[in-house]
Amino acid sequence: MTKKITAEAQRRRVFLLDKCLAEPLCFAQGSFNRSIIKNRRTSYLIASLFLFSTSVFSQNIFDYQHNITYANYLFKSRQYDLAAQEYERALFLAPHNDTIAAQLIKTYNLSGQCKQAKLRVKQLALNNDSMPDIVAKEYVRTLFCNNLNGDVRNFLSSTKLLNASSRAEYSLYLELSSQNFKKADSILNTNKDSTVSLVLLKYKDVVYNANHLQHRSPGLALCMSAIVPGTGKIYAGSWKDGLMSIVFVGATAFQAYRGFSEKGVKSIYGWIYGGISTGFYLGNLYGSYKAAKKYNSKKVHKVLIDAEKIYNAQ
Repeated sequence: MTKKITAEAQRRRVFLLDKCLAEPLCFAQGSFNRSIIKNRRTSYLIASLFLFSTSVFSQNIFDYQHNITYANYLFKSRQYDLAAQEYERALFLAPHNDTIAAQLIKTYNLSGQCKQAKLRVKQLALNNDSMPDIVAKEYVRTLFCNNLNGDVRNFLSSTKLLNASSRAEYSLYLELSSQNFKKADSILNTNKDSTVSLVLLKYKDVVYNANHLQHRSPGLALCMSAIVPGTGKIYAGSWKDGLMSIVFVGATAFQAYRGFSEKGVKSIYGWIYGGISTGFYLGNLYGSYKAAKKYNSKKVHKVLIDAEKIYNAQ
């Protein structure tokens, strides 16, 4: 007749089981229930297999397809530094993939790592005679990024890797970025009646604005302020500075006049304000000249920014 297992006996059995799992030698003893240990060991084995399979499965995120998907996500979200790392890994997995190579170079350019982009072109053993069209485009962008306009000009004049549309677009942007606005207009007009014009059409307004900039003459601005202080700055678009020059030069000159009127050339008051007025007057002349140059520079800079936006959108 089997004995009934009391609650106390059950607690002791669990205690012995835990103790035996910690001390393997106790398996030689017969005071525990082998079936319970067997079940417990089976549970541990199943759990271990599950964790191992999960670990192995999770490593699939590092395969080529997942890597490219993640890299493209980082690129679209403009996390270019992280995207470059993922494209580097993808290129390691597929070293002869021209699309990845081009995307990697483009990512470095957009992240501002222009020198790194140029270095990677060299490391990938790409030269002017063998690089694919998609890589050749990014190579031109790399030269632009490094401000190597002379190299861009030489490459465009000698390469046969780019199609007519790409060559015309890069040539047009080259002339705009070099501030050769008339030459840019000539390129646009030369291709007016060809299929290339569809590519260049988006630059039409930029080229027009570049060739119709309303410049301010620094010499004229200086002369105007020499006659009437502040007017040269107003002519250059700096209204506030111009009005301040009129007030300061006029006020100090008037105080100097009062001093000399009362005490003549011995007036300390007159000499002090006369010196201050002269300083303001000379500063007004220099400021007017610089204001005109700054005005012209801002106009040109706007043209360059507009051209760069179109270029980077490609």
